[in-house]
Amino acid sequence: MAAPVPDPFKKPRPSSRPAQPLARPLEPLLTIKQAAELLQVSEKTIRRRLAEGGLVAHRVGAQWRLAPRDVADYLRDGRLP
Repeated sequence: MAAPVPDPFKKPRPSSRPAQPLARPLEPLLTIKQAAELLQVSEKTIRRRLAEGGLVAHRVGAQWRLAPRDVADYLRDGRLP
């Protein structure tokens, strides 16, 4: 007798285990303008650093966001002029 063929339209049953919380809560992301104000540079400087790869940003919809931790690392490493 052949093995039964799984039904492709059958929805998987939800897990009986509760969802695990994130290891740490997400911190609010900064806009380019907020990062520029924080670092006391122009928005153009932030955009330039993003293009050069010096700063890390994440695209959220049509906008770019920077994690405060990444901005702090950038500042700590002394990579700003």
